[in-house]
Amino acid sequence: MNLSSAPADRQFEENWQAVLAVLRERTVALTCPEILAAWPEDEERPAVSSLYRWLNLAVAQKLVRRDGAGSRGSPWRYRLETDADRYRDRGQLPPPLGW
Repeated sequence: MNLSSAPADRQFEENWQAVLAVLRERTVALTCPEILAAWPEDEERPAVSSLYRWLNLAVAQKLVRRDGAGSRGSPWRYRLETDADRYRDRGQLPPPLGW
C-alpha cells in the first residue's frame, strides 16, 4: 500500500487491518452492513460511509474482490482473493478441490 498524506487515505491505512481481520474470519463474501456487524469490539466502529470509502479504495488497489451489482437485490459483497480467482481471471477453470 502507498502511504499518503490525504486524511481519507490515512483513515484507510489506520483502519485497514480491522477490515482485513473481519474478512479473514469469514469464508463467504460480506456486505458492508455485515462487515460492520462483525467489527472487532476493541476497535471504534466506523460510519457506514467511511467503510464504503475504504472498501472502494481496497477494490481499486486490488486488496479485495467485490461481487454483486450494488443494488438492493444484489448488494456488493466483499471478500479476499482466492486461488480460484487467479484461474478465473485467466479464463480458466480452477482445479477441483482436493487435487
